[in-house]
Amino acid sequence: MIRIAATAIVLAGLASVDAPTRASAQRSKPRAGTAAAPAPFTPTSAQRERLRDMLAREGNRDTTDLARWLAEDAAPPMRAAAARSLGRIQNRGSVPALVRALSDPAPAVRREAAFALGLVADTTAGPALARRIDVETDPSTRAVLVAALGDAGGRPAAAPALNRALRAQDPAVRRAAALAAARLRDSTLVDALASASRDAT
Repeated sequence: MIRIAATAIVLAGLASVDAPTRASAQRSKPRAGTAAAPAPFTPTSAQRERLRDMLAREGNRDTTDLARWLAEDAAPPMRAAAARSLGRIQNRGSVPALVRALSDPAPAVRREAAFALGLVADTTAGPALARRIDVETDPSTRAVLVAALGDAGGRPAAAPALNRALRAQDPAVRRAAALAAARLRDSTLVDALASASRDAT
């Protein structure tokens, strides 16, 4: 019963027109066949201090150090936290740093960078998000990339990438692509949406 209620909450979030709610639901949705979660990250005292600094900069809307930490910190959870903070600030000046982080070796960092780009919703990130969707190997990160592309837009790159994502094998990616296509209201995606909905039934 609890699991059914939790699923209902996630599905309600996925249907939400509010981008942060929808993206958060997309990230929290359980994925079938995924590997066990990694061991919890226990920050050192220096890392805890940096996390406090990140929150302070988030409050001050200062992106300079956050962008540097995103690029340079050795610990993936710290880079992911920096990306998350940049997304919360929603400053378009952080788009280049977040775009570079889409190529980070750690899936969690790529996922947070994509999510942050969706929050910033700057169309200049659209082409980079579209390119990354086709090469991303982590399924949950790919779904977040697709959702972020719907939030950022960036025509004409968005429509072809979403068209391909609507035909992806992963149902989470297809679902994210359908929501993203609906948000973009691009007439070139109507046929692909209809075809994807026929395939789902």
